[in-house]
Amino acid sequence: MLVDYIGTDLGWSFEYGIDLKNIKRKVISDSLTTKVLVLPNDNTFAKNGFCTIARSNLNYTKENFVLDFGYYINQGLLNE
Repeated sequence: MLVDYIGTDLGWSFEYGIDLKNIKRKVISDSLTTKVLVLPNDNTFAKNGFCTIARSNLNYTKENFVLDFGYYINQGLLNE
């Protein structure tokens, strides 16, 4: 079996353009954890002249980013 030769140089190789014609990568965005930075923005009607999610009463960590763990929740790996 090929597994028996892991780490052993057999003199074989693959080179792009000769043996390998193209490489494709498929990324499914549902399987990613996203971090979205929400920068403060100027707002005439906001306190101190700028608006930020860090001041929100619903933002307990008071950070300026939003994390999406939807993939892990849907897989049952995290509780909502």
